[in-house]
Amino acid sequence: PSLQTTILRTIAKDPPRFMKQEYVTRLADQVRSLKRKTGVDLVELLTNQITETGRFTDGAIPPIFFLGRSHLMFRNSKLSRAYLEKVIGMCYSGVVSLDLSGCFQVDDSCVRHVLETCTTLETLNIRNCRKITDDTLALFTKQKKVSLRALNVGGNFNLTEEGLQRFFDSNKFPLEELHIPGLPITDGHLESISTRCTQLKSLSIAYADVKETSLIALCTALGAQLISLNISWLSSQTEAQHPQLSFSSLLELMTLHCPKVVELDVS
Repeated sequence: PSLQTTILRTIAKDPPRFMKQEYVTRLADQVRSLKRKTGVDLVELLTNQITETGRFTDGAIPPIFFLGRSHLMFRNSKLSRAYLEKVIGMCYSGVVSLDLSGCFQVDDSCVRHVLETCTTLETLNIRNCRKITDDTLALFTKQKKVSLRALNVGGNFNLTEEGLQRFFDSNKFPLEELHIPGLPITDGHLESISTRCTQLKSLSIAYADVKETSLIALCTALGAQLISLNISWLSSQTEAQHPQLSFSSLLELMTLHCPKVVELDVS
C-alpha cells in the first residue's frame, strides 16, 4: 500500500489518538486548505477507512471536519443522533447527498431532522436502518422542503404494504432512482410507481413477489428511460406458477421495452 494509505489505516485504528482537542480546529482548517489546493479530500478518505474498520463512532472524527460539506457518507456507522445533528449543522443546510445505510441508531425522528434541515438534499440512503417505520414514509409525503431524486429504503422490515402504498400513491419527489429491495412490494405498488414515479431511470425491486404481468406493465410504462433495473430473486406468479421469469421472457421484455438499460440484475 502507498504511504498515504498506510497513514490513513493507522489513524483509522484509533482516531482520537491523532486528533487532540487543542489542535482540532487548526487541523480541520489545514485539511480544507489541502482539498482546495490539491483536490485531495482527506476527510472522505479517512471516513472510508474508519468505516471499513467498523470504528466510526461519535469520537472518531470531530464534527468541525465536516464544515461546509455537501456529501456525507456514514455507512454502517455507530453514530448517535446528537452527533449526526452536529455534523449536519456544520454543513449549513447544504447537504446534497447523505448515506446513513446500516446505521441502526437512525430512526423516524432522525429522518425528520434531516428533512427539516437539509433543504438541498437530493440523495438519501437509509437502507437497513432497522428503526425506520411507516412514519418516515409519511414524512416524505408531508414535507415540502426537500426534493429527492434518489431514495433507498431497502431492507427496512418495519415498512408495511399499506405504508408503502400510501407513499407511492402520494409521491411528490422527482425520483430518478428508487431502491426498495427486500420490502413487501405488491402488484399495486408497481402500478403506482408506474404512474407516480414517471422520471425513474434506476429501479431496484429485488425479492419482490409480484406477477409477471405487473412487471411487464411497469417496463411498458417506464422502460424507455430506464438505465438500471434490479429484479433479482423476483418471484413472478404466472398462471403456471413458475418461480422466476424465463430467460426468453426477460430477453423479450428488455428488447421491447427497455432499450437503454445498461445494468440488469436478474440473479
